[in-house]
Amino acid sequence: MTLLIKLAKTFLPSPNLQMDTTLGYQNTVRYCKKLLKLREWEKLENKLDSVSNSELSLLIDHLVSSQSPEDVILLEKWYDARPREVYPAVVRANYFISWAWDARGTALAESVNQKQWVLFFERLNESIEMIDKAIELNPNHFYAYTKLLVLGMAHPNIDIDEAISAMNQVNRHNFTAQKAIIYSLTERWGGDKGTALDYAYAFCNDEEEGSTFHALIAYAHIESWMDILEEALKARHYFLNEKVINDIFIAYEQVFPNEEFRDDIDSIEALNIFAFCFYLAKRKELVGKILLYLNGRSGEFPWHYSDYSSLWFIDVNYTYSAIHKDVGISKLAKKSKRYRRK
Repeated sequence: MTLLIKLAKTFLPSPNLQMDTTLGYQNTVRYCKKLLKLREWEKLENKLDSVSNSELSLLIDHLVSSQSPEDVILLEKWYDARPREVYPAVVRANYFISWAWDARGTALAESVNQKQWVLFFERLNESIEMIDKAIELNPNHFYAYTKLLVLGMAHPNIDIDEAISAMNQVNRHNFTAQKAIIYSLTERWGGDKGTALDYAYAFCNDEEEGSTFHALIAYAHIESWMDILEEALKARHYFLNEKVINDIFIAYEQVFPNEEFRDDIDSIEALNIFAFCFYLAKRKELVGKILLYLNGRSGEFPWHYSDYSSLWFIDVNYTYSAIHKDVGISKLAKKSKRYRRK
């Protein structure tokens, strides 16, 4: 079986941000989980409908994160009780995607056995059915198209270009959605070399000064860097390339003119993306300035891609703290006894 999937589940985009606790979303997550357990379906749907697109992605990820038998039963009961509502369909679709990757495992494609592939595609097919229903119920719901892109990276029956076109028609100005598009265009998911970068630059041409979307250029460079990680020398020098880092710095100035930082969730994510790029470019003073402002508001992405290879996907907090120390912000750094480097 020939597939373009060569990377593990851990490389799928995940907005499971630690910064949600700092920005006050933790209470919202708890409230939504409480409504789920109480089977207050309509109140839960109204709450999901009231948040921003970025917050919605976070909340839905949290709702399916535990995959405990109790929560799975609740998701099924929600779907059965509200067959004409979009949220139970998209949440259940997200669950099936995660469950499919659990069946497949994190091995490279050639190492996945036939039984794993069968379960993988059975569960993805369930997700596709849910997404089709969600789009039928609400053709303008951006989250359904975001998941359609994720499915397109894994399932041969989903056309990526059609999914991108549909998403841009529905809600072009959506930071989470545009990141998903760029990710789906990377080489490791079957895109041609340079396509993800070209898309990001073309998209940002139409954006005004102050738009968070200029951070997509930095995001696309991170994903392009990921495409060449196996070529160690090229990867090591990627962010030291003068044109690359100048383009990223120009994008940074476009997002935050005069370094006037903002506290909305997309801007916080953009700051983390820029800080990561500047760190790999050895611009430590600038990194320190951004990290001081962020004050711990971070997420797994992109810090789990830092050059602490033995700690990738193990202890992101350690990596983040080590970077704080490296740029001279010691009072924010926290030592990890379990994963201290020798």
